[in-house]
Amino acid sequence: MTIFLAYLFVVFGAPMRAVEGPVPTAVSHERCRVDAGLITVPKDASNAAPMFVVFERNPWLTSVGSDFPSVVVYEDGRMIFVQGEGLQAKPMTGKVDAKVATTLRDQLVAGGFTKLEGETNCSEATDQVTVEIILRTGASWKMASAYGLRKNGRCGVIPPKSFVDAYTALQRLRPSDSKPFEPEEIQVQLWGFEYAKGRPLPWPSDVPAPPSTVVPEQYGPYAPKSYNHVIPAKYRPQVEKLIHAMDSADPPRAMLLNGHKWTVVPRWLWPGYAVVEDVVRCAHRAQ
Repeated sequence: MTIFLAYLFVVFGAPMRAVEGPVPTAVSHERCRVDAGLITVPKDASNAAPMFVVFERNPWLTSVGSDFPSVVVYEDGRMIFVQGEGLQAKPMTGKVDAKVATTLRDQLVAGGFTKLEGETNCSEATDQVTVEIILRTGASWKMASAYGLRKNGRCGVIPPKSFVDAYTALQRLRPSDSKPFEPEEIQVQLWGFEYAKGRPLPWPSDVPAPPSTVVPEQYGPYAPKSYNHVIPAKYRPQVEKLIHAMDSADPPRAMLLNGHKWTVVPRWLWPGYAVVEDVVRCAHRAQ
């Protein structure tokens, strides 16, 4: 479970509004479009894409690559959800009746969820959890968030009813039978770590390596960019062994690849994650 917790990442930004009302007019970006608050992206939005996604972004669990959702629901009733909290948290999977899931979506749409403004501010305190809920209808997506919203729906202002209804319903929606979720793929995020001391460790010889052209990149002087290397999850033990060896040294050692030193961060992938990431990026650009 410690390995899973290492994947919990927060993209944190304090929301500003707490009312239902007008939503932005059409805004286009290179990879998405926002029209009346609804987002469309070029990636496939078929039945294989999630219908609901809930993120609970906790600034106290900030670590690169840890953006694992607390709930994911697909149109066929498949679910992924996080069971327990803190050190007891573990990702689980199961299935509910598909009609139950689609009926819930239709009820939330009828209740006004797709007409919500993007952000709600429930608290003036810093370092609170931000709840993000993403709902898909066909090829259209809606994302709304609430900063400082408690699991019981408590908020420092009167929150939009349709948001609280969605959060409450998705917390309660659980399959009768479930089992631990095992990803089919993992993403290994590589960050330049040239100043690391000690002798770097090699990339595992029995794990598919990134291309020989990969070198550390920078968005700017103070914002490093990672190289994201996707591999089958069967290689998790080798990657975890590498990370353990890197972290066991004092100070921690780097990994050597293509003549450069790197730090290594694994991330569990789940079906539909790529299109959801595009939706989240688009929503934040439009705010």
